[in-house]
Amino acid sequence: MRDVEVYIKKRGQAEFALSSVVSKDFHVLTAYMNSPQITPSYETMAGSDGGRLTNIVFNQTTFTIECFINGRQKSDFRLMRDEVYRHFYSREAVQVRTSLEPSKAVYVVPKPVDIISEKGYSGVAFNLQFDVLEGYRHTPYRSDELSTNQSKLQYGMGLDIENLPIYNFKANDFVVNNPSDMAIDPYIHRHDLKWIIRGTSDGIVTVKNTTNGTSFATTGKISNSFTLDGITGSQAWDWGHIVLDKGQNTIKVTGLKSTDITVSFPFLYF
Repeated sequence: MRDVEVYIKKRGQAEFALSSVVSKDFHVLTAYMNSPQITPSYETMAGSDGGRLTNIVFNQTTFTIECFINGRQKSDFRLMRDEVYRHFYSREAVQVRTSLEPSKAVYVVPKPVDIISEKGYSGVAFNLQFDVLEGYRHTPYRSDELSTNQSKLQYGMGLDIENLPIYNFKANDFVVNNPSDMAIDPYIHRHDLKWIIRGTSDGIVTVKNTTNGTSFATTGKISNSFTLDGITGSQAWDWGHIVLDKGQNTIKVTGLKSTDITVSFPFLYF
């Protein structure tokens, strides 16, 4: 049986394959994420039956990597055990993905695990478990990087592999495809979403998602470019924001000339 490859990316560093830095006697058997952990909030009123659903949050879940160390002697075992600790344990979250689902990564923090072999034996099977901070998975690339990451694409992403969507637009009316399992909301759920707007205007520029009514607008003209990164703008704007519904979102831009707009976000999956 072929080993599962694990890819690790730490902040400010290039991604690397775990097999390139550990012994060939260290094997990854499989990897999987537990079900989404749903936490609902309800509003109740004294004297009334039941409650009204006000919000649902996807809390941390668990990601598991099943491993096996086949050391030829005790010293081999200890070296491989220490390699595992060295590459997974950190003071910050680490991005992990596997060859089983190359386009679905998670930000994780490891749970404590004691890797101990039985007396007189230098091999051991064990599980590495991690807290998934966001409660869901994300693509290890952004929407506007889709065309250069086709080798990582997989089934179950909500994409037509033969007709991939684009995320750079030269017109003032266009459609943004959100293939994620959920809406992208940079305000309520702090999802990563960037609008990079290049062009010129004589006054206010408004961007509206006519699919759900969300919008934002600059408070003055654009001389070269404007970026809305989540809910942080590169110049003054009206403090609005756009939510991308699942599927197709029809966008209308007014007041902008020589339009060049990039919509950049990672796709999110359970």
